Amino acid sequence: MHAVLLALLAGLGSGVAPEVRTTLDVPYTDSGHPRHRLDVYAPVGADRAPVVVFFHGGGWRTGDKRQAIQGKERVLPAAGFVLVSANYRLAPEHRYPAFVEDATAAVGWVHRNIGRYGGDPKRLFVMGHSAGAHLAACLGADPRWLGKHGLKPADLLGAVPLDGGGMRVSEAAQARSPILAGIYRQAFGDDPSVWDDASPLIQVRRAERPSDFLLVVAGRGLMGLPRADRRSREQAEEFAAAIRAKGARAEVSFWPDLDHGGANAMVGNPDHPLSKKVVAWMRERAQSAMRR
Repeated sequence: MHAVLLALLAGLGSGVAPEVRTTLDVPYTDSGHPRHRLDVYAPVGADRAPVVVFFHGGGWRTGDKRQAIQGKERVLPAAGFVLVSANYRLAPEHRYPAFVEDATAAVGWVHRNIGRYGGDPKRLFVMGHSAGAHLAACLGADPRWLGKHGLKPADLLGAVPLDGGGMRVSEAAQARSPILAGIYRQAFGDDPSVWDDASPLIQVRRAERPSDFLLVVAGRGLMGLPRADRRSREQAEEFAAAIRAKGARAEVSFWPDLDHGGANAMVGNPDHPLSKKVVAWMRERAQSAMRR
């Protein structure tokens, strides 16, 4: 079993892409809501492989689990990971905490069921881009969410927010840019106490021990334009310091030449240094956990 997994983990960079078993639109709750569905991409032959649960971006109001993975469905199985990509309910119809609760429910489903797809429920990572990065950060920082499913942030091997927003919601909800402020207020409303409740920089105070974090930050904004939120890197560094103060490991990986979308897309490009960085960071933790 371990020999099969080690062969899969060695797959990235070998030039041989493994066959991937794809299972689409699996319900992760019994609500019947069309957004409560996920896709599973598992290397054929996987047995207790590490698992990455991915959440798409889109300002908490748009986005789709299939369009947003952008090559990760090939790169991550090639590296020996089972990839799960989940949808969640969207604003303005569904405001915070609905989308965080959905992300939590998806991880809970994965923990209970991923063994049927060759995944190891004890070796889970969460990853997300933009708004999805906020969801990953919430799950990795605040024990309230995973606690509903008998888990805690430290049960995750790692969280990988890709150029995330919402580290401190109040700053963006009161931004000078009316477009940026409007996006946040659609998702989180107008109550400053809710903004604080939704902010990973504040949520982490509740954690006995958070997850380890790799925080990817792009130097450019949408389509290469200057960032509307110039505090992204500073907030990531502040959050990483808070994670370390709680006894977990955290690293900020800054990419000055990537724009907001590129921080997501390049993880799905096996030749890009960001993809190699993210895979290596998760692989080291997955292999260490396997040896315990």
